[in-house]
Amino acid sequence: MANQEQLDLLKQGSDVWNTWRNQHASLRPDLSGANLTRAHLKEADLSQADLSGADLSGADLSKTKLNEKTRITQEQIGQAKPGRTL
Repeated sequence: MANQEQLDLLKQGSDVWNTWRNQHASLRPDLSGANLTRAHLKEADLSQADLSGADLSGADLSKTKLNEKTRITQEQIGQAKPGRTL
């Protein structure tokens, strides 16, 4: 289950989220199971985040930073807005 404090930060936008991520670089964000439907995640640093089970339907993932430690599936990425790239 997602960490509510982290989810609240992410919902404030990429600038707030990325500032927090820079201050907590060693922390692995827990966004598992979160409802991120139509979320504006453009340019958000989601590297190492646990997005397992999160609903990303219609989410904007353009220029979103992911890495090999990000827990996300191709199916979840496919649910995001068509035509968006990572």
